[in-house]
Amino acid sequence: IETFESHQSKKQKPNHNNNPSGFVGNRKTKDLDNKISRDKGQTTLPQASEQIVTSLFSSSREIETSVNTNAHDETAVVNPSNAPLAGDNFESFGTHPTLVTHLEEKMRISKPTSIQKLVVPHLMSNLNDNDLFIHAQTGSGKTLAFLLPVLSTLLNMKERIDRTSGAFSLIIAPTRELASQIYQVCLTLTQCCHYLVPCLLIGGERKKSEKARLRKGCNFIIGTPGRILDHLQNTKVIREQLAASLRYVILDEGDKLMELGFEETLTDILKIIHEIPLNPKKFPSLPSRIIHVLCSATTTGSVTKLGNVALKNYRLLSNCKNKKDKSASDLSVAPDQLKQMVTIVPPKLRLVTLGGILSDITKKVQAEDKKDETTRTMVFLSCSDSVEFHFEAFTNMDSACRKLVADSVKQLTRGSTVFPCFDNESDPNVVFYKLHGSLSQQMRSATLKHFATNNDATK
Repeated sequence: IETFESHQSKKQKPNHNNNPSGFVGNRKTKDLDNKISRDKGQTTLPQASEQIVTSLFSSSREIETSVNTNAHDETAVVNPSNAPLAGDNFESFGTHPTLVTHLEEKMRISKPTSIQKLVVPHLMSNLNDNDLFIHAQTGSGKTLAFLLPVLSTLLNMKERIDRTSGAFSLIIAPTRELASQIYQVCLTLTQCCHYLVPCLLIGGERKKSEKARLRKGCNFIIGTPGRILDHLQNTKVIREQLAASLRYVILDEGDKLMELGFEETLTDILKIIHEIPLNPKKFPSLPSRIIHVLCSATTTGSVTKLGNVALKNYRLLSNCKNKKDKSASDLSVAPDQLKQMVTIVPPKLRLVTLGGILSDITKKVQAEDKKDETTRTMVFLSCSDSVEFHFEAFTNMDSACRKLVADSVKQLTRGSTVFPCFDNESDPNVVFYKLHGSLSQQMRSATLKHFATNNDATK
């Protein structure tokens, strides 16, 4: 660290003839130096050529381990707060039999979760035409909660419908990955009725291809706000798709939509949709107006502002345990069965601590020797640069790795010394992924698909 004295010595060489005391600086500085020298009984200050070298980590403080006074009770029995309910089934809600069979046989889902029990009957009832505010924990099954009743209502219709009948539902998600996830769930659900077709509209994809799919016809439009607004403003066929059929507008993860700054975009989308004339006579068994559904993990803050814009005469459906405790419903609460631990370390030890945690997880999996099962671990970092740094640190330290998906997926090979638990005589069977917003959409989709799929590399 460059000191003031060394900096001055570089700028100008002091003239000791004019300044016999060796002092540097202007008149005020000289007076101050003289006073300090008199107080300390010194006649001169250190020469300008002297330097003081300091270090960022010069203070070697003793590291103390804090005592956890709120330790988790390993013996306590925890009931999952978002698990399926044993005493209920989808058939009792009036769900179409074809859909119930498909859920049980193809998707292995036979019991609804608590939020699905609240939402599915409400959206399927012809007597309830209120807008809905769905408040539920992350991972509680909100996607099926709004897809099942819409699809079941379409299957119960007397009118014959297909992909050319128009889009009945518009689903808006804050990110491309979430929109793709909802699209995949919808695609799986509609396998029992191939004449119903979903369509995905997200940034990073070719608009020409999306326009071609819209011209062929679709019944569910799923996408991100920016791309949907772009098509509504510039693609004529999407307005034709929505004119006579649109009955459901669903805003998923409303708090994230507002957090990412989509308020103005959503307002423009809703304005265009409401300007399109609705023909309720074409499908009389559907609601006579557009039903708006807002899903969120919280009920306060900016999401309330979005609710005031998008919802009218809405009903709040929440699976919060203590509904009388307003503060509890205002917070985004983690599921009860999710075990959470906190480790506090100095900044310079964060990397090695993370490596130690990942090594312990890998060692535990190797000890269990479950070859047919895949253990997945996600590490969330603050920015894309940090993701790139950690990905390179764990994969290129000794070059014992091979690429699986371009540069975003690498599998460690024999001889890797990234983790101390690795054996030089066998393959580590560890795959690293990187995923952030600076990657191309194609690479992000391929990486996410590889991470979520069981294959030889991930077993």
